[in-house]
Amino acid sequence: NRGIIFALDHGSSLLACKSTIDGSLERLNQHNYPSFHPFQKMIHPLYAGEMIERIVSMPDWAVESATIFDEAIGNVTPVDQYALFETLKVRRKYLRQQIQNII
Repeated sequence: NRGIIFALDHGSSLLACKSTIDGSLERLNQHNYPSFHPFQKMIHPLYAGEMIERIVSMPDWAVESATIFDEAIGNVTPVDQYALFETLKVRRKYLRQQIQNII
């Protein structure tokens, strides 16, 4: 029995960055989203680089186990969970550039 991990981004869940799950997934697939981070002035670029490397090197199975539960969690269905997993895999590919634009 896996525990539930809540992925938080900017103080709210990833699937709540817009008013609907579909809107959130669409926004998360945009390379320029978000354009800011509330902690951007508090993170030294050296440490950001270390965090980025850890995220980028995270194996797919780890991201999958943190996002897919094979049952609905609140209003997030397994279909939405798989969509989020695929979105996060794509975001990892351009994470370095994204962070450089923010910091």
